[in-house]
Amino acid sequence: MKRGRRGLYAGERIRFGDQISEDGGNRTKRTWKPNVQWKRVFSLALDEMVRIRMTTQALHQIDAAGGIDEYLLNTPQEKLNSDVGMKLRGRIVEALAIRKKERLAQVSQ
Repeated sequence: MKRGRRGLYAGERIRFGDQISEDGGNRTKRTWKPNVQWKRVFSLALDEMVRIRMTTQALHQIDAAGGIDEYLLNTPQEKLNSDVGMKLRGRIVEALAIRKKERLAQVSQ
C-alpha cells in the first residue's frame, strides 16, 4: 500500500522540480514532500478522538467542511483515495445507521 493511501492527503503528492541557485542560476533536481502530521480529530458520529495521519491541506479541508465526519461523508471516493479514510467512513456510516434505528425505536414507543 502506498503512503498516500495510509492517511488523508487531500490530493497532495511528492512534487519534483529544480532548485535554482541565486548566484549562478545552477539547477539541482530536488523533491518537495507533503507536510504530513499525525493529528487527533474528534468524530461526532463515533463520539471519540481518531488519530490519523494527514497533510496540513487535509486539515484545512476538514475545518472548512465542518469536521472529519462531514469531510469523509461528502468527499467522493475517487478524490479521497485513501484506504484509512474509506474504513473510517464505513465506521461513521454504521454508527449513524445505528443511531437512526435507535431514534426510530424511541419514536415508535
